[in-house]
Amino acid sequence: MAEQNHETDSHKLIDITRAGSLTVEKHERAVVVILAVGEYERLKEIEAVQNG
Repeated sequence: MAEQNHETDSHKLIDITRAGSLTVEKHERAVVVILAVGEYERLKEIEAVQNG
């Protein structure tokens, strides 16, 4: 991937995930979820509370 295309694609991903999350599928199955940092941190806090 050319550096310029990579930069443009990265900006698109950032814009999409700021509004929520992005699920990447392969062969109609979810394989990767990209989250905003705030959402990731929120989930980690919940996990920490649940695990004591």
